[in-house]
Amino acid sequence: MGMNAEEIIDCLKLEPLQEEGGYFRRSYYTEYGTAIYYLITPGQRSAFHRLSFDEIWHFYAGDAALQMQLLPDGRAKIFELGNDIENGQHLQLLSPGGVWQSTKLKAGGRWALFGTTMSPPFCQEDYTHGDPDKLAGKYPDYAQMIQEFIN
Repeated sequence: MGMNAEEIIDCLKLEPLQEEGGYFRRSYYTEYGTAIYYLITPGQRSAFHRLSFDEIWHFYAGDAALQMQLLPDGRAKIFELGNDIENGQHLQLLSPGGVWQSTKLKAGGRWALFGTTMSPPFCQEDYTHGDPDKLAGKYPDYAQMIQEFIN
């Protein structure tokens, strides 16, 4: 894809996603599910947040990204989203309900375009914004990684 982030934002009519970060537009909404386009650029990320229900991420285009998931049992996992499936990157990735998640570009990345889908549909009441300092205290073994993820 030869477009830059600004052209994609314009073409897809994406808007800043307040609180979480990045740019988005809802592309589908019914009583059964929702879908959005979501784009991040350097300095933009999906801030740590938790949803009540599962969210599936779909990598569409651009540079690879990292997603950190903080699990209820105190463990953390990091996944790569991208199109290099031969080397373990994910085209689709489940972020389970109740898990803290944050997504950012890999170092040197210019932009990444995703879609996310949820069923039941996204509802603002199901969104909890995470405080990185509190999360670092709750996940002390991963405190440095959490700070690196937000910087």
